[in-house]
Amino acid sequence: MRLVICLRHAREQANQENEAARVRELADLKEEFLHNLSHELQMPITVVSGFAQLTGRMMDDKLIDRAAVRDNMRRVDSEAGRLERLVMQLLDAAAIENGSFTLNCREMDIAELLNTVACVHFPVMDNHGNTVAVDVPPGLLHLYGDQERLLQVLLNLMSNAVKHTESGSILLSARLEGSSVAVTVRDTGEGIAPELLPQIFERYPKNRAAGGNGLGLYICAQIVQAHGGQITVESKIGKGTAVRFTVPIMKWEVEQ
Repeated sequence: MRLVICLRHAREQANQENEAARVRELADLKEEFLHNLSHELQMPITVVSGFAQLTGRMMDDKLIDRAAVRDNMRRVDSEAGRLERLVMQLLDAAAIENGSFTLNCREMDIAELLNTVACVHFPVMDNHGNTVAVDVPPGLLHLYGDQERLLQVLLNLMSNAVKHTESGSILLSARLEGSSVAVTVRDTGEGIAPELLPQIFERYPKNRAAGGNGLGLYICAQIVQAHGGQITVESKIGKGTAVRFTVPIMKWEVEQ
């Protein structure tokens, strides 16, 4: 009996120590994440402030260079948009963690959504001389999902693709797979290091890709999973990256 009690106490002690170690590790990851995020937030704030001050001084010049002013304002607008996206990512992450994250699902056309991303958003997002193509078979069944949230997923994946691809191509495709549609964003860019892949969709990845805070792909994964789908990534250094996620088709179409 004494041996049993000692073994039980030892197990409980080991479990407590393991839990304490996990808590400390999570706290360290959060601290590192907040440090990195504060740096990313500071960057657009600094750029906006700097160009606003510069433009203000230019306005005092009687021979004002209007083209330079417009260029400055475009940079201010771009950085303000970047700052807004970072804030929205924080709000989404907080909603996911406190359980208030919701979807507004309805019938939607995935072909229309992919074409919107390619025709409307790609020209604004890409500055590396890439091309974009959409490949959706005719008559593809409609999805049952939150259009704004899925647009958010696609824009995040597109942003990552164009950021890490230069003079290459981006392909947006969709295929019917059983009772779901599989959507893929494929690029011919620099690829992702193998050691980053296992944690790429985690909230606090220990290893982050350069220039990212880790929130975007985490939120993408949560949105896809909330739809009842799955998200995966395949990548090879120098060969490009393909991110694939599934979303269920319309309920009434599944039942017929």
